[in-house]
Amino acid sequence: MLSYERLVAEHLEIESDAADLLQHAGRRPLDPAAIAKTRWSFSRKLLTHLTKEDLLLYPLLRRSPLPEVAALAERAIDDVGGLGDAVKDYMRRWTSDSMTADPDGFERDTQHLVAALRDRILREESQLYRHIPGAPAEPKVDGRARAA
Repeated sequence: MLSYERLVAEHLEIESDAADLLQHAGRRPLDPAAIAKTRWSFSRKLLTHLTKEDLLLYPLLRRSPLPEVAALAERAIDDVGGLGDAVKDYMRRWTSDSMTADPDGFERDTQHLVAALRDRILREESQLYRHIPGAPAEPKVDGRARAA
């Protein structure tokens, strides 16, 4: 079953790992072992969450009897899609060797990935999640405040 509270809690966990990853990416010299641990946790949680949304949330909202909700889900799929592929590409591209060889590039890519993630979370929590059965009409958590 799809739970508004669980999805928001997962966002908070993912955002915490993303913040840790950003901190590691900004340190010099980089610590590839610490980064590997953080990246594994971040990617595992994020990819599991994205799969849940793709398999449960978006189909649920697309089947809504309210045309505006179904249309919102379609637009959201177009607007925020591709994050899972971006994470997989990031994980493949940034090995311990490539991070060490180009720490500034790794930091820049990490910042871009986290910014895309935060944008998706903000859109989902402010526009989509309110349409999950049992969700509050207004978001409980302001994603903008968390991302600041």
